[in-house]
Amino acid sequence: MSAGTIFLAVSALILVVILAMLTFLGLRAAILVGRKASFSTWIVRPGDDQWIRGIALYGQINLAWYRLASPRTTPDLLLPRAYLEVVGGPVPTADNSYIIVRLRSPQGLFTLALAQGDAAGLISWVNSAPPGLRG
Repeated sequence: MSAGTIFLAVSALILVVILAMLTFLGLRAAILVGRKASFSTWIVRPGDDQWIRGIALYGQINLAWYRLASPRTTPDLLLPRAYLEVVGGPVPTADNSYIIVRLRSPQGLFTLALAQGDAAGLISWVNSAPPGLRG
C-alpha cells in the first residue's frame, strides 16, 4: 500500500467515527427532548463560572440533568427533589431571553438559565414536592 492510500483510508475512518459520534449525540438529544417533563437549560455548577448547555428531566424523586454534548447515557447530575430549595426569585437576563433560577442542594448552589415557561415549571416542581418527600 502506498502512503497516499493509507492516508485516505485513515482519513475515511476518522470521518466515519466523527459522523457516528455526531449521529449518536443528535439521536441522544432528540430522545431526551422528546421525553415528557424535559426542558432545555444552561447550568453553572457550584464553584464554577462556566455555563454548560444541557437537558433536564423532572422525576418524582430527582431532577436529572444531561450535558448536551456528552456521550454518557446516564445523567451527568442528579439533584434530589427532597433537598432542593429555590433561592431568591426568578430573574430575567438583561435581554430577557432567559430566566435565571438558583437552586440550593446538598451539592451546593446551582444556577440555571431557562425559558420563562420552563422556569415557572421548575419552581412549581421544586415547591410542590409531595408530603414526606421533603428532607
